[in-house]
Amino acid sequence: MNSERLVCVGVNHQSAPVALRERLSQWPVADLRTEQIDELVILSTCNRLEIYAFLAPTALAPTEVSHPHPTPPVQPLLDLITATQGVNAAQFEDHLYQFTGEAVVKHLCQVAAGLDSIVMGEGQILGQVNSALQQAYAVKSVGQILALLFRTAIKAGKRARTETRIGAYPVSISSAAVALAGQVAGDLRTKTVAVVGLGEMGQLALKGLRGRGVTDLLLLNRTQARAAALATIYDGRAMTLAQLPDALRTADLLITATSAVTPIIDRAMVA
Repeated sequence: MNSERLVCVGVNHQSAPVALRERLSQWPVADLRTEQIDELVILSTCNRLEIYAFLAPTALAPTEVSHPHPTPPVQPLLDLITATQGVNAAQFEDHLYQFTGEAVVKHLCQVAAGLDSIVMGEGQILGQVNSALQQAYAVKSVGQILALLFRTAIKAGKRARTETRIGAYPVSISSAAVALAGQVAGDLRTKTVAVVGLGEMGQLALKGLRGRGVTDLLLLNRTQARAAALATIYDGRAMTLAQLPDALRTADLLITATSAVTPIIDRAMVA
């Protein structure tokens, strides 16, 4: 196997702003392989988009023998992002990182172990890596090479959590926020806590708060229907973002988990 055929490109919390990560996060559940891509797995989470591919031999352009550091052959993946997301390459190229060959294996193992996450050792990513592989199986875009790569990374991630203490502390941004809230405010069971934004991170925060005995929860979301549905699950009070000023007056603590690119709380709200 020519290791140059194994490539990865991605953006994460270190390389790209939230707005760009949001823009690139939605991918159709489909086989997106092209003539230049033999195998494909897409890992898309709240904080990262990574495209793993095993390229067709024809995708490898000849390189000058005298060139000591040839550029990884990632153009097929850039073309895929442009075509699928409807964005110009100039909008994201400067924020991309890329790997080829053994560096791809090392990177994905680090990702699966939680070493590349905002919160070191967070546990969600291991399940997300596995989900990416299962989705690729479902659309038949994965073959022997990427299947072996992902199974190896998943095994490494599991070993990291069972053989080290990397998972002994808060395992997501949301759980870290809840832990910090407890340190700052004391016993959370006596507090009214508002959670703004009820996506994946917001729901993790709600689970963490309920686990710490919080019984007075305010759930704020852009749509009333979603807030009401989750308020039933978490036994809280549903509110819309328009009621944020009221929530600020009522709550002892506020946790925000939105994808807003501009501040949702201004000085006037807390004056």
